[in-house]
Amino acid sequence: MKIGRLLIAISVLMLLLQPAGAQVTLEKLRNSPEQMTGLFHPYPASPDADTPAPAGFKPFYISHYGRHGSRFETSESLVTLAPSYFKKLREAGLLTAKGEALADFLQGIADESAGRWGELTELGAKEHREIADRLYARFTPVFQDRKRADVVCTASVVTRCVVSMASSTGELRTLAPELRFSYRTGERYQSFMRNTQTSQKQNLRTNASLLQKRYKAELDPAKAGSALFTDCAAALALIPKPAAFFESIYRGWAIHLAMGCPFFDLRDYLDEETLMTLWGGTDARYLNGMSFPDAAVLLKEMLACADAALDGGSVCADLRYGHDNMLLPMLSLLGLSPWPFTFEESNSVFDCASAVPMASNLQMVFYKNRRDEVLVKILYNEHERILPGLKPVTGPYYDWNGLKKFFSNLITNK
Repeated sequence: MKIGRLLIAISVLMLLLQPAGAQVTLEKLRNSPEQMTGLFHPYPASPDADTPAPAGFKPFYISHYGRHGSRFETSESLVTLAPSYFKKLREAGLLTAKGEALADFLQGIADESAGRWGELTELGAKEHREIADRLYARFTPVFQDRKRADVVCTASVVTRCVVSMASSTGELRTLAPELRFSYRTGERYQSFMRNTQTSQKQNLRTNASLLQKRYKAELDPAKAGSALFTDCAAALALIPKPAAFFESIYRGWAIHLAMGCPFFDLRDYLDEETLMTLWGGTDARYLNGMSFPDAAVLLKEMLACADAALDGGSVCADLRYGHDNMLLPMLSLLGLSPWPFTFEESNSVFDCASAVPMASNLQMVFYKNRRDEVLVKILYNEHERILPGLKPVTGPYYDWNGLKKFFSNLITNK
């Protein structure tokens, strides 16, 4: 089966199998409005308890790929646009009390972000330290084998990924001082650390156009600004591109939790329909800007590292720190995500805040017994998962030979 047909089959299957909590509904967003931060949502740490491994099996090796932790907004122009317009509106005396409050909030976000665009926040570093703490606590034997004490750490060249790596491995070093860490970053590793396909740039351009069409059809500037302006007509006369203004409001707000700020309920300032349009369009643009091909390169690299570790090697863990635009296609390749889907259907089938939040991750934990039989389980955001199309030996545990063949077929069918 070619990869296109395989992905469609997986997508349909996942839409049928995914729990209700994975889908986006208006009721869910009303009950948990912080979910509207989407791809910018901090990591919701809620690991499952581990299913006991079969008798005699102990963990000995971990292969990991994780998104960088919570960060500042990457786009300075988007975040500073709304405050610049609010300044003009304030000087013209056109802001309501709510408009004044929102203007102050967004200016604070811009001020706090200045000079740190796209960099890891303190919360992002904390997320990776805590993930490392749990990794060590759950699979302690992996890090206590004196014959297998090497940890190979690879990061995307982007600074927030390097700092995520430093935060995570620094914590592991404290927990297990006897471990030996090696660090890699650079263009040599980007092929499996970050989605570099040129098609991604084209997808983003196409989706930017789709996003503007969506704003034109669904965004009513007068309605959107009704709680913010004393005179909507006069205020909008000072805003040449209203859609860009309201998008900037959303983007400044969407990153505030990742910056460690207390929750600020934007529903008190924008009507529900406007907020849904801004949230849905932003996530759809980025989700559908991602492209698939590099995921197979990452899976191939993970298999090669696992083979080396299992072939009498000294490595107990291969830890990788990259981006959502590699993690999500990888999850899709494994059948753990319904991506890809169209721009229009994205938010009806996919909850970004739960699926690919900041610091989201994939972990493969390898177990063996005294007869050197190897089992593997897969954790997605620290939850045990079953792969569609492959039956485990027991619980979430797969025979390594069967799992490796399954993975190799995915790569071959690319």
